[in-house]
Amino acid sequence: GSALRLSTNLRVADVFTFNGNWESKDADFHDIKTQFGSGNSIEAQNYSGVFNVDRFLPPSLEISIPIDARASFSKNIPKYYPRTDILTNYKNETIQDKLKSLFGLKVLPPDLESQVSYTEVYGLGTTIKRNAKSSAWLFYNTIDQITIDVDYSLKNSRDYQTAFRRSEQWRYTLNYSIPFGNENYVEPFAIFSGIPLLDELAVQKIYFTPSSTSFSLNVTDQNQDNRLRSESQTTRTVNRGSTRQVSIGYRLLPSVNLSLSRTYKADADVVGMSGKEMWESIFTKFNFGKDTDINQGFKFDYKPKLFSWLTTDYSYSTNFRYYFVNLTKEQKQSSNNISRRASFSLNPSQLANMIYTPEQEKPADTSRGQRPRRPVKKDDSEQDENGEKKGEDEEEPKTKKAAVKIPNPLLLIYGFFDAWKKIQTTYTWNENVTNAYISDVPSWKYQFGLTLDPGVPQDTSFSNLLVGPSVTDSRSLRSSINLDFSQNIKASLDHEYSVSETSNDKTKSGNESTTFLAWGDDPTKDFTGLAGDFRRWIPDWKISINGLEEVLFFKGLAKSVSVEHARSGKYTNTKKLANNELVPSSETFTHNYQPLFGINITWIGDVRSSIRFSKGSTFNLKSAGGATRSENSSFSISASYATSGGFQIPIPIWPFKGTTFKNEINFTLSYDRSVNKTFQKQVDQDSFQENQNNTSWKLRPAASYRFNKRVSGSLYYETGVTVNKVSGEFSWNEFGITVNIAIRD
Repeated sequence: GSALRLSTNLRVADVFTFNGNWESKDADFHDIKTQFGSGNSIEAQNYSGVFNVDRFLPPSLEISIPIDARASFSKNIPKYYPRTDILTNYKNETIQDKLKSLFGLKVLPPDLESQVSYTEVYGLGTTIKRNAKSSAWLFYNTIDQITIDVDYSLKNSRDYQTAFRRSEQWRYTLNYSIPFGNENYVEPFAIFSGIPLLDELAVQKIYFTPSSTSFSLNVTDQNQDNRLRSESQTTRTVNRGSTRQVSIGYRLLPSVNLSLSRTYKADADVVGMSGKEMWESIFTKFNFGKDTDINQGFKFDYKPKLFSWLTTDYSYSTNFRYYFVNLTKEQKQSSNNISRRASFSLNPSQLANMIYTPEQEKPADTSRGQRPRRPVKKDDSEQDENGEKKGEDEEEPKTKKAAVKIPNPLLLIYGFFDAWKKIQTTYTWNENVTNAYISDVPSWKYQFGLTLDPGVPQDTSFSNLLVGPSVTDSRSLRSSINLDFSQNIKASLDHEYSVSETSNDKTKSGNESTTFLAWGDDPTKDFTGLAGDFRRWIPDWKISINGLEEVLFFKGLAKSVSVEHARSGKYTNTKKLANNELVPSSETFTHNYQPLFGINITWIGDVRSSIRFSKGSTFNLKSAGGATRSENSSFSISASYATSGGFQIPIPIWPFKGTTFKNEINFTLSYDRSVNKTFQKQVDQDSFQENQNNTSWKLRPAASYRFNKRVSGSLYYETGVTVNKVSGEFSWNEFGITVNIAIRD
């Protein structure tokens, strides 16, 4: 198959822009990685443009009025007649046919007209707003903060089942915000300035205006006519309604922030309003129709600044919704998602440095005013009691005996705490409640998450069956530690535990997961539950070592060398209700080294390379019996080199005289190999049997070249082999070249 694409962009100063895209793709066209085509010939044309009307208005108005227009056309011509194996024989065999199909000019055969999926879309819209802010207070807080958007769209489509589908839509949007700013505060405790222990209170700010407030109104009036080919009657669908939203943000204190947003979706068509009646009702009675969906979001954040080495924060948020699930039967439902989060972060290293900082070793004092001692000659040596020269028969020791150095205990304590860079713990508690068939809007306590009881009775009309609430309770505890044993050796430890339970009138279920050390082929051996297994307390770890360019054979060959190692594991179970107790119905153990070993090297000459070897396994056990185990391993090597430079054309005539070209070249080479195996053990089997074995490797050299800021290109070659236990061996070779030329900057 073949595919042809064309794209163009046109810009006329800052007044007009135009974009055009054309595409023609055969039904059998596919790339090297896809075995078959889509089965449909695609012919599409897209046009869009923007005309800035405000460029013809006086600049003093500082108003923006861009008018955008768009049109798109697409045809999907099937390779086979729908629901048959008969070919349509639609092809673009000549250049002329291909070009006609590219621009949508090719005439379809009469027998295909009713089988093609055809869509055309037209649109026109504008957004009106002020570009600059006025210096006058009244205009700044009113007109400058208003944005008006109007959009019209018309869509026509058909296919082999639908004779026509026509949709016409008007959309109006009004946005307004109040710029209160962040400088509206008082300092009521400033009188305590200079008093010990009260200095922190003296600078406390209390804000008396919201930090942000916004209002928005979106009105939609849509009519859609639809007729199937098998029917003679046209069906009309009307979607006429509005969405209004108000949101407010308030900073009570620098450490306390609150936000509240509320959204109402109203349906005007359900109460019999026409488009004109809807607008009259909005402007005269402020009546938008029937509110069918109410959403509210509330958030409270508290982030006190206690110490520089200790940070804490607490957040509380709710997402309330009240909506109609069935307008005809007046069936209403409410839900709320309540989230609580508390965390603290401790920096022992910073605390240790505030308490005690070891003195830096000073270099030996070599004062300029000190005269160097004259070396003692043998003839000038001292004499003993008998008048004989010392040193003729015996020699003085050349070096003094090293004194025993007692380690400073403060340095030992300091070094221990200085290695602990960060200790962080986060506790999260989420509750999700859903109440069905309620008769009215729930109480404010329910909306703000202070209770799970909506405070209103259930609606028993239309023979609704009374059901209790559905509640999901989820909690998690996450902890992490970052350690710097030295400037080049760093490690991190992570642990997480989470539990969740869901209950309703009929049943109860849950799940539990925790960080776990799942070593061995069968981690369930000697496993009797989390409560008594020490492996649940062993955290995931990650270790990195830098500065290895000075050891082994890297010295003199590499600029930087670093190695890394990481391990992660998890135990997860799914619980079901049995004898009024939640018991595990399935258990999963995962254990991964990502990587088991990794090394990154920057060689002399700026060649970068990396080697990574990873492996992992997953063990799944069902309570009914039987188990599955999967193993995976991967090995990869990559290298890259980048260079940039330039040259001057040695032609001393215009336009080449003095012209310099800057270019960039990037080379990459990568090799990847992976092995994936799956094993299964039935209830009556003692050992695992191999089900799947998939091995693959891939080699990909590539290069990219940038001749200048307008011309760039790339090329690559990829070859690989995949061997599967079931489907056998598959190999591929792929080569590609891309060239990009920018006509304008």
